[in-house]
Amino acid sequence: MLEIYPELVPILKKIDFVKRYETISNKYRDEENCFEKFEPKEVIDLVKTLGYEVTYNKSDRFFKIKEKLKDFDIQFNLILKYGICEFVWAIKYKGEFWPIGGPWAVIADLLLRNEEPLPLPLPVFSSYNDLNSIIQLAFSIYDDFKKELMLQEYTQE
Repeated sequence: MLEIYPELVPILKKIDFVKRYETISNKYRDEENCFEKFEPKEVIDLVKTLGYEVTYNKSDRFFKIKEKLKDFDIQFNLILKYGICEFVWAIKYKGEFWPIGGPWAVIADLLLRNEEPLPLPLPVFSSYNDLNSIIQLAFSIYDDFKKELMLQEYTQE
C-alpha cells in the first residue's frame, strides 16, 4: 500500500503541495497540441540553469537529479513522455527509505485521502515555453520542500 512517511506530511502541507501541484496540473492541459518530440539536451540545459546537476536515462527516458542534504539522499525524477510531465520523488534518511508515494499525483491523492478525492491530471506541455514554466514551478515546490525538510529535527536512529 502506498503511503507517505508521517514526518513528511506536515512539510507537504506547510508548502501547500496539493494546491501548488493542482495549479500546475490545471494550467497546463493542452492535450491536443502536446509536444512529443522535445530534445533531452534542452531539458538538461534548463535544469542546469536552475542550479541542478541532472542526468538523462536514455533507455527509460527520464531525467534524474540526486542530492545529498545532511542525512538525506533525495532523488527527483522528471519523466517527460508524449508531452506529459510526471514528477517523482524518492527519499532516504540515513540510508532508510522514507515512503512518499512516488509520483506527485499520488502524493497529492494520499494527502487528500481524508478529504474529497481530487484526481489530478498530469501536466501537458505544448511547447518549450510551457515545459520551461512547468519545470520552474516544479522546482519551486521542490526547493520549498527541501528547505522545510532541513528545518526539521529528526531523532530517528
